[in-house]
This record gives sequence, structure tokens and C-alpha cells, in this order.
Amino acid sequence: MVVSLGIDGGSSDESDCEPDSKKVIVRKRKWRNRRVDAIYKKLDEFFPSRTGFGRPLPGNPGRPRERREDPRYVSQDREIRGLSETYYEPIFMNTLSPLQLKGLDVQPPKSLPIPTSSPYV
Repeated sequence: MVVSLGIDGGSSDESDCEPDSKKVIVRKRKWRNRRVDAIYKKLDEFFPSRTGFGRPLPGNPGRPRERREDPRYVSQDREIRGLSETYYEPIFMNTLSPLQLKGLDVQPPKSLPIPTSSPYV
């Protein structure tokens, strides 16, 4: 899934506006399916901070990522053409005209790597 979406399909991040803030605000991509967002959120939570031996990983620690349900934090980046129907949010797809849908070049559905009924998503 991550490879199919590529770097442009990943989360859109920005540093928090508050001075001395250590967190990163994740901007929602309005075109990306909510189930895909849930998988990205789980991937963010999984990122290890320690080695298998319990020692801290070398380098600077990653900054916490915060997702906000606020219209000001929606990415203005354009949708990616040619992805599977699975990756697009149905509500977004319903707002497009037939010409826009044709230009989006939507591909047949694929299964997501983690079932939607999984307790981990």
C-alpha cells in the first residue's frame, strides 16, 4: 500500500506553529480513504524508539505526530491519478464530475494490507 501510494500519497506534515513545539501536525488528505489513514496512523504508532536490546535508537528521536479533525489541517495537495479505487475516499469520489473521474484514472479495487475488521486498525 505504501509503495503504491508513493511519497505523494503519504501524510502531509508541518511543524506546529507554537514556539518550541516538538510535535508535527499531520494534514489530512481529503481524497485518501479513511481506512488508509487508519493504517498510516498505526504505522506511526509502531515506529520503534528502542533497539531489540532495549537501548535507544541512534540519532535524534522522532517527533510525535498529531492528527487534528479541523478543516484548517486539510492538505491542499492534489489527488494522485491512477490509484486503486480502494485508496480514494468514497465521499470525495461522489463530489467529482464524470469528466473529473475520467481524469483521475481510477483503477480496480485492491484489498488493503490489514483487514478493516482488524482490532489493530
